[in-house]
Amino acid sequence: MKIFTQQQEKKLNSNSKKHDGVAYVKLFNPSGGQTWYISETEKQEDRLIGFGLADLGLGFPEIGTFYIDEIIEMKYPPFGLSVERDKWFKPMPLSDILNELKKGKAI
Repeated sequence: MKIFTQQQEKKLNSNSKKHDGVAYVKLFNPSGGQTWYISETEKQEDRLIGFGLADLGLGFPEIGTFYIDEIIEMKYPPFGLSVERDKWFKPMPLSDILNELKKGKAI
């Protein structure tokens, strides 16, 4: 499944060299509280690794790495839906997203 646009894919790949700390893509579970804000990606062997902020809906968002292919392949209960990309998300610094989430605000 292709989740990123070509423009987003280029931006995320090139950002792995400069690390600007800005999330360019937001993925979310449409049937739950999980959200990933991705600032960069890197291909390692046959895996796509993302760096950004993960909010798994437990009240403890954290910045780190995650396997994007696992997020995309997962079918989320109770309806078996796949992750979606927020088409209206505007790029913003990870630090701003983290601060807003800590205040309990939705992004």
